[in-house]
Amino acid sequence: MSNAFAIAAVTTTLRRLIEQNLPDTLSGATVTTKPPDKALTNNNGTNTASNNQLNLFLYQTELHPQWRNQFMPGQVLPGETGQPPLALNLHYLLTAYGQDDDDTLSHQLLGRAMSTLHDHPILTTEEIRLATETDLPDSNLHQQVECVRITPQPISLEDLSKLWATFQTQYRISATYQVSVILIESTRPSRTPQPVLTRGSLDDSGVEAQSNLTLPYPDIQLIRLPNQQPSLRLSDGEPITLVGQNFGSSELVVRLRHSSFQAPVEFAIAAADHTATEIPVTIPNAPDLWPAGYYAVSVQLEQVDGERTITRISNEIPFSIAPEISALAASRDGDGVTVTVTCTPAVLLELLDPPASPGPISIPLEQQVFLNLFDETNQLPIGDNQLSAEPFAFDTSTLPGGDPLPASTTTLTFRLGAVAPGTYPVRPRLRVGDTDSLMIQDYTVRPPRFIDYQDLVIP
Repeated sequence: MSNAFAIAAVTTTLRRLIEQNLPDTLSGATVTTKPPDKALTNNNGTNTASNNQLNLFLYQTELHPQWRNQFMPGQVLPGETGQPPLALNLHYLLTAYGQDDDDTLSHQLLGRAMSTLHDHPILTTEEIRLATETDLPDSNLHQQVECVRITPQPISLEDLSKLWATFQTQYRISATYQVSVILIESTRPSRTPQPVLTRGSLDDSGVEAQSNLTLPYPDIQLIRLPNQQPSLRLSDGEPITLVGQNFGSSELVVRLRHSSFQAPVEFAIAAADHTATEIPVTIPNAPDLWPAGYYAVSVQLEQVDGERTITRISNEIPFSIAPEISALAASRDGDGVTVTVTCTPAVLLELLDPPASPGPISIPLEQQVFLNLFDETNQLPIGDNQLSAEPFAFDTSTLPGGDPLPASTTTLTFRLGAVAPGTYPVRPRLRVGDTDSLMIQDYTVRPPRFIDYQDLVIP
């Protein structure tokens, strides 16, 4: 996602990209980002360029028609109401000025700049990060879910004449480009009500559909979680069961993949511990190793085909590990209230290098984390709006020399705002990524029941 620095981050990245690719033969050439009537760098009161110069000017912004009504990916789940991002297309005018108005030099400059943008149709994450880490350290355009693309945008001679007439300056050889799409995240909170417990009567739950095609290779059809839960709780210590077909009768390997893992984690399953249609897998209760969120599961086994032994890998099926809230507390900070949540598994932090001088720092969370406090008395001002987790506060002076910064944390803080002191019965829900903590006591009971309210004491 991107914040309000996204437009400046795009301009800074384009400027740096062009500067780095200017040839040595055009030594002294500069790249500016000024209006065309202010672009010339000489101070002699004329419109003659005193050196070779390229000017990149953002002359128009427009709303992106496809993204303007879509929610940000991963921000809300089906049935919830999110806030669409501010989706923008940026239009730039690239102008070349040859030293002493030499057209040959201006043509060389424009050709090299256009060649650079042609060879970089997409601004990579690394290019954006390196360009903004000094001048715009708070920009997070490099974390945006959608790529930033550069596209030539030719305009007619009539429109170009109108554009330069607006600047009230002499026309110079130019090219126009569109940079798309820039997604600036809304600062308004998303609305996430409590889930629906039942749909219709208990005897009429809708149509059930099941595939019955038989495949010649291992195929996972579904993952059965303990007690009909939508997500696995590590603290339960119970296995998940892969249900499918053609799992064979020999030893096999179950592979678990997560976006934070460099390689899949493999579990060897002995022949006696599975059948041809079901594979039980017990994930160790090690919260530091298994972050909350979605995982992809596949099965790898050896199949004999005539005289050959073939390694087969099944399809991947997702399942999720749910976060668990172990403690909930509140403290007052001036006029506001901070809610502290202790959770498991640990939430991943961005990997940063330790600062040069020790002291307090804020480490951004690698995973998106939100908290709902469903208030039994409806006295809290947030209603069913989400609270976004604050960056992790850490004092590097407590870090032994040479040790890296922490990679995860089990302590999260949320700003609640101004709330009167008192005891509030709340039903908390923690969302890590797009996986919620479980709010149902027992999924095998019909109708299901929510977890009990717990007291949040606000001093």
